[in-house]
Amino acid sequence: MSISTLLETVALAVVGGVGIYLLVAFAVGFLIEYRRRDRSRSESDPRPEDDYWA
Repeated sequence: MSISTLLETVALAVVGGVGIYLLVAFAVGFLIEYRRRDRSRSESDPRPEDDYWA
């Protein structure tokens, strides 16, 4: 195994690891923000959805 192949493999592993890390971090942040926004919307709305037509 030559040095360039080893460096290329290491570079691909680092880039792939960073990409996966960013993807997971983005997904977790999106879920937290979505749940926070959903909870704040339900707390700020005084009437429940079920009593809308009552």
